Amino acid sequence: IHRHRDLSADYEDLAALETIAFHVRDLTEVLAGAVWGTPIKVQLREELRPSVSLALDALAAALRDWDSGNTDLTAHSAAADALASLMAELDNIEDSAPATSMGAAISIAMDIARALAALLSRLEGPATDD
Repeated sequence: IHRHRDLSADYEDLAALETIAFHVRDLTEVLAGAVWGTPIKVQLREELRPSVSLALDALAAALRDWDSGNTDLTAHSAAADALASLMAELDNIEDSAPATSMGAAISIAMDIARALAALLSRLEGPATDD
């Protein structure tokens, strides 16, 4: 059976995947810096690690849903909520912490936010002219 593919949607999915891969690569470098001190040495404050972990787990769940073809926004919403919790925690700590000690967590939060934005653009799909 010949199936008609929506090449435009496939292209948009590929573009979103490329954007998400860029942010995952950046996340990996920041986490490697926090754990092993390479390629750059950064500090991930101990009290932020649980929130960072929850936000990363939620992002992974949203990506798994998208990969399986699920366009329900439940996992994406859960990831956005986990990110909002992390951002709120960062805001509460920011005034009392040196900026250099916050860099890793802020970078991770921004990468999660940007990956979720790219994912949401594909989950919501293109506007249709009905």
